[in-house]
Amino acid sequence: MPFFGVPIRNGLPIGLGSVAGFGVQQFDPSQLFEGGTVAGAWYDPSDLSTMFDTSAGTTPVAMPGQGAPVPVGLMLDKSQGLVLGPELITPAANRDFSSDTGYWTKETGVTISGGTANWSATANSDLYRLNVLTVGKWYRITWTISSYTSGNFRLSVGGTTGAFRTAAGTYTETYYAASNGTFAITGQSSATGSIDNISVQELPGNHAISFNNTTARPELRARVNLLTYSEEFDNGAQWATTNTTITPNQTASPTGTLTADLLTDITGSASFLDFAVAARTYPAGIRTFSVAVKYNNNQWFRLSASDTGPNGFNAWFDIQNGQPGTTTVAGAATNTSSSITPLGNGWYRCSITFEIAGTTLNCFMIPVAGDGSNTRVLNSAAFIWGADLRPANIGANVPAYQRIADANTYDTSGFPLYLRFDGIDDSMYTPANLNLSGTDKVSVFAGVRKLSDVFSIVAELSSSVSANNGTFGLWPPGFSGNWAFASKGTTLREPTISLPAPNTSVLTGIGDISGDIATLRANGVASTNTGDQGAGNYGTYPLFIGARNNASSWLNGHLYSLIIAGSAVSAGNISATEQWVAGKTGLVLP
Repeated sequence: MPFFGVPIRNGLPIGLGSVAGFGVQQFDPSQLFEGGTVAGAWYDPSDLSTMFDTSAGTTPVAMPGQGAPVPVGLMLDKSQGLVLGPELITPAANRDFSSDTGYWTKETGVTISGGTANWSATANSDLYRLNVLTVGKWYRITWTISSYTSGNFRLSVGGTTGAFRTAAGTYTETYYAASNGTFAITGQSSATGSIDNISVQELPGNHAISFNNTTARPELRARVNLLTYSEEFDNGAQWATTNTTITPNQTASPTGTLTADLLTDITGSASFLDFAVAARTYPAGIRTFSVAVKYNNNQWFRLSASDTGPNGFNAWFDIQNGQPGTTTVAGAATNTSSSITPLGNGWYRCSITFEIAGTTLNCFMIPVAGDGSNTRVLNSAAFIWGADLRPANIGANVPAYQRIADANTYDTSGFPLYLRFDGIDDSMYTPANLNLSGTDKVSVFAGVRKLSDVFSIVAELSSSVSANNGTFGLWPPGFSGNWAFASKGTTLREPTISLPAPNTSVLTGIGDISGDIATLRANGVASTNTGDQGAGNYGTYPLFIGARNNASSWLNGHLYSLIIAGSAVSAGNISATEQWVAGKTGLVLP
């Protein structure tokens, strides 16, 4: 089935192919699982074909940025290749209803004739088969409503019910058999119609579902720009002017569209363009503010950032000649820098990077009389376009500008996809236990951005590492701004690396119970604890993602990738996997 082919993003295959045309296969994390013989899990938010809006797996997710939030209720595990098992409804006559063999149990109002299963205005009747499924396994179902007149049709798979279907068409759905082995099609509300071509196949893997389909699903995003209306400087929902005017759509932007605005000083006094209607609170840390600027009638342009105290940073730019000018620092502003980058056709992206003591932030931009000057010139003007405010460490391979219309409408091309866990109630877990009982070695790889140093779970095997043996965990531990990896046979060992939030990292946890090795690597830097871990193998437990036991220690951050291999991994494959994960986060590793 093409659904389970090579993952595609932006029309291109991910992870497989040749290098420089010489036929050398690129590294792919599937190599860690040796054709499905190594236990583990691989979750890849960059692969839209592996995610669904609810845990029932009835509707694939859409690309974010198209105007609506994209919650994720089911994320498929790619470690076993997403290869479907054999057909469970046999022979073919039981799938296409070419004859009534007695295979199906038919409740009142359901008949099999004319090559279809038919419902005739029944209040609530099932077509079902007992013991066709195995409790604790996942299944891929394809079925067709060949004709529809009225009522509701839906599947029930192993005790899990799916979405109502009220139109003719072919549907593909994914289910976990939670409580029984029954497969059924139910017609409700005087359902009238016909069903054809049913396929039921096992979908091996440790697939993860949301804790709660209504309120606790992480959201698929690709957003990095914290602003809104990044090309609409006349929109008062984000932008405010004092002693200035904005004339929209006055010249071609760097992309050639007639969307660049003209910023004009109308008093020659203290004037500015403030990107916020009022001071806004943004996540703490080092930030970069940039805007594309083109000369109109004034050579010098100033960008500034400040908090409500005395802290700020100013930078001047020669937008006529494309040269940087003076910079000044006020108060306790640190980590400051500026740059100007040509974009073609007289456009330059002017950028300032800064860290100020407060989280309440104002940013300003204005034409000025000269380098280092705060004096405005009456009727001085510049073309502006494409404002961007982002964390400074978001990743070197991420485009410098992201168009944002509103919180859910934005460009995604070139921007890493991630699951946003809100730090309140979002979590996922594997309803089928992840079975690592055959090994005392584990390798965990993750691309993660933490927005808080409060203790929270990235991934944890079992309801609690401290309460269970044969477990591991990856998390910010809640002290000193660290990342931590815990590995435990019967004794817990936990190496840490200090990287305070907000922070994006490629993390690797290496656990070896009998070898008494617990190693954490963060962006290639390693910390190892060689204390005794006791005895035994890793266990068979649910894997929790984004929270402890779906009940506490909620992750406030972004998950770009999560890979768990129940084996030792060679140094070469550790490096290759880290580079692969870095590509999903936008980071560049040494």
